[in-house]
Amino acid sequence: MEQVAVVTHSEAIYDKRGAIAQAISNLSGLEQILITSQSNRLQGSINSADGCLKADEAQNLVNRYDVISLFGGCLNVCHYRTYESLVKAFKNSPKKKLTIKFSLDGIFGDYFPSIDVTFNLNEILEFNDDVDNREAREQAVLSLFEKYTNCPEGIGINSDIKYNGSLIYRNKQKSDKLLTIEIFDKAVK
Repeated sequence: MEQVAVVTHSEAIYDKRGAIAQAISNLSGLEQILITSQSNRLQGSINSADGCLKADEAQNLVNRYDVISLFGGCLNVCHYRTYESLVKAFKNSPKKKLTIKFSLDGIFGDYFPSIDVTFNLNEILEFNDDVDNREAREQAVLSLFEKYTNCPEGIGINSDIKYNGSLIYRNKQKSDKLLTIEIFDKAVK
């Protein structure tokens, strides 16, 4: 099973605390592709000011990999645009199954715009005290990723969401394609 980690806007300008770098440090041996802003061109990276991938770049990723782990970027902005690019590419691919993995410690939350420090989603959920209450935590995760479930539904793809291995959402469309969204508290291969 071919896997890759795609990291949206991991540059220090966006991640002053190094939260995303810390999350992806656990993925040694897994191929990583960086999506960088136009002003921060890195050799071998994909450039995108807003996280949106060009159609051919997204198609190449979907065609080549069975599992794509997404890191970096703000959940409802550039991270979402990377995800949406991949889902649309999956819709247009011959593949029937694709898994996209998310790690709460590897995605920024854009919930405190007045603070100059970014927090990852796992830190935000812990701050909200949803750590020990599994049901509350699952609902919080579903709420965070609601936009992510609307995307496959809107283009007619079946989707499942698993949180730390447990199925917490299922969406059935009249499609033979299944997008599995796997969400973990901490980065996993």
